[in-house]
Amino acid sequence: MGRRTREEAAKTRKRLLDVSAELFSVRGVDGVTLVEIGREAGFTKGALYRHFGGKAGLLLELMDYAVDIVDRIEESTLSGEGPPLERLSTMAREEISIFEESENARRLLSIFLDRRSLVEDERVLLAIEGMRESTLIRIEKALTEARGAGDISRSVNLRAAAESLRFLIFGLMERSLYSSESFSPSSLVGPMLDLYFRGLAD
Repeated sequence: MGRRTREEAAKTRKRLLDVSAELFSVRGVDGVTLVEIGREAGFTKGALYRHFGGKAGLLLELMDYAVDIVDRIEESTLSGEGPPLERLSTMAREEISIFEESENARRLLSIFLDRRSLVEDERVLLAIEGMRESTLIRIEKALTEARGAGDISRSVNLRAAAESLRFLIFGLMERSLYSSESFSPSSLVGPMLDLYFRGLAD
């Protein structure tokens, strides 16, 4: 494959991913066909099969982008300097911030927050569970550091605490997506984090 052909293939692939993310985020995975994606992107359904092998392959590719967004934020904030609870707070605020400010991130995360239309493909569900578990492991590691520093109670169940913080973050995102009225996750993330960390100290 020549350089020009590779460049054209990469552009086609990106165009198909961008259009898919836009349509899936608005109408749900079940509400969009490959024919519609191809038509909107200016290609045939065959192009989608050549590049991704079908809808599941397309979703897995989009999932990789979503995972990359979450991984970059969590790894950069939780491996930084400062007390572990402050790093967790920064992580949560930055994930909410990127969700609100980046249209691409919002589209990608919204697709995988609604799991109802993803249950038919085990590979996609496993990818979602992998992202969830990676987040929990990182949070739990920071909580273990905080316990060692005496910042949280010895009686706290660290896995439950990690799950609670993850629910806080992604619950705010989900509320934003499905609320019937205007709602900004950043308006509540601060007060909710205060309550969360206060509970860890008791």
